[in-house]
Amino acid sequence: MSTIESPLQQVTGAVLAGGLSTRMGTSKHDLKLPDGRTMLETMLSLLGEVCQEIVVVAPNIVIADLPHIHDPKPGCGPLAGVTKLLESQINHHYLIVPCDMPHLTSKLLSELCRPLPHDARVFRLDLEPHPSPLPLVISSNAKLQMQRAQQQGIRSLHRALAHIDLEVQVLPDEQRTCLHNVNTPQDL
Repeated sequence: MSTIESPLQQVTGAVLAGGLSTRMGTSKHDLKLPDGRTMLETMLSLLGEVCQEIVVVAPNIVIADLPHIHDPKPGCGPLAGVTKLLESQINHHYLIVPCDMPHLTSKLLSELCRPLPHDARVFRLDLEPHPSPLPLVISSNAKLQMQRAQQQGIRSLHRALAHIDLEVQVLPDEQRTCLHNVNTPQDL
């Protein structure tokens, strides 16, 4: 596995694998894709092209060989997992992906990892009014704002990101597929 030299020298890659998968009906991270790999394996491989250190954020250990950040609040949305990751203090910058976005590319993730003069950076498709909250590069500088949002009962990562110094990088609509989540069996 070759690692792309990331402009953020010490960015840690993180896969969020703690969702309840209610629309899918089964755990998404274990679902097999047409190439035979699970969605989690696909996302770990992708992060491995960009990051030297990778962790999984989930309620339970899903891969014994990888560092695990315990997300004790399943069902509280990705904000809970992101907050736990920032609280871990294993790094200052994190590249966070969901386990269900198998069409992402290492090129896109590398673009997200440019030097970060803000607390966080996300993508927005040029024809969409709102940015996609994931994938996300975030600095530990945003930890207090994420904790506050969670304490206020906010579960939406999108809403929590509105409270930090966020840079939005616009992508052409042709890259819509790259940001597509697999949420239902029909999406596979």
